[in-house]
Amino acid sequence: MLDTGLHIIISEDRIKQIEESLRELKKLIATLNTESNSIGDWLTEEEVLRITKLGKTTLYNLRRAGQLTQSTISGKNVYYRKSELERILNTNEKRNYE
Repeated sequence: MLDTGLHIIISEDRIKQIEESLRELKKLIATLNTESNSIGDWLTEEEVLRITKLGKTTLYNLRRAGQLTQSTISGKNVYYRKSELERILNTNEKRNYE
């Protein structure tokens, strides 16, 4: 490993915040992976709302902006891909260093 001489000092409180965020993300991923009503890579709109705690308007705005696609069966139930939700999370991931 190359030693650049760069040292980052992170407070203990900040480390605890990061650890808690990682625990929450791990729970979210586990929930996404174990949904019983999902069909393959697809989640119902209700599941997405419950898992992400987003509102219907936010989902609509994400679809309208082309950031999230949807599918329906007989025009009744709306489905979203888990992989697209993960892609949005990964795209919006921020690394904050103190």
